[in-house]
Amino acid sequence: MEQLLLSTSCSVLMVSYSGFSMKAAQIRHILRPEADSLFIYRAGLVVPVKIHSLL
Repeated sequence: MEQLLLSTSCSVLMVSYSGFSMKAAQIRHILRPEADSLFIYRAGLVVPVKIHSLL
């Protein structure tokens, strides 16, 4: 349920390497393929990322 809420309600989604946020990003990509505000926390920085690099 939380993954669905994250994937449909958030205009900006920041993922980590947890399975929870990765799954939310995948669901969001299926339901809203035009959504492109996806970021990841990596090496102390928040950087934009494309969904295809996470799959």
